[in-house]
Amino acid sequence: MTTRSQPFALGKILLASTAIKIHNLRPWWISFLVTRGNGDKLFFMKTDEQQIRDLFTEWHQAAAAGDVSRLVPLMAEDVVFLLPGQPPMRGRETFATAFRAGLDRIRIQSTGKIEEVRISGDMAYLWNYLEVNVTPIQGGSPMRRTGYTLTLLRKEPDGRWVLFRDANLLTPEGSKT
Repeated sequence: MTTRSQPFALGKILLASTAIKIHNLRPWWISFLVTRGNGDKLFFMKTDEQQIRDLFTEWHQAAAAGDVSRLVPLMAEDVVFLLPGQPPMRGRETFATAFRAGLDRIRIQSTGKIEEVRISGDMAYLWNYLEVNVTPIQGGSPMRRTGYTLTLLRKEPDGRWVLFRDANLLTPEGSKT
C-alpha cells in the first residue's frame, strides 16, 4: 500500500485529497483501487496489460457462446488473420461473416494460456498456446487443434485495445509440424 500526502494525478484526473491510498488488488498485475484517506472509493483503473488479458478472456467466452456481436468490437476494422495454407483473412466483417456461417455447422470451445505480453506505446503483442475443440452440430468426429498464436494489438483512440493482426499456427492434435 502506498500513501501520498500531496495532490495525485492519474491520467486526466487530479485528485486533491491530502492522503490517497492505492491498494494493489492482484499481486504483480494490474488492478488498483484508489481511495481517499477517509476511505471513499474514487475509481477502479486497469493497466494496459490487464485490458489485453481481459480481451483474451472475452474472446474465448464470446467464441464459445457463438456471439459475433461480442467478438466484433474486440477487433480493429482492418484486422488480418493469417492461417496455415489459406490466404489472409482481411477485415472484421469478413471474419464475422465466416464465423456466422460456421455457427450453423460447428461449435467452438477453446482454452489458452498467455505466454507473454509486451506493450510499447499504442501497440502490443502477445503469444499464447491454444487448445481448440471444434464439434460438428450434425454429428461427426470432433476435431482438436492445438498450437501457438502470435497476436498484435493496437490501442484505439478511445483507449480500448483491439486485435490488429493474428498469426494462427494451430495444427490438428497429433500432427507433427
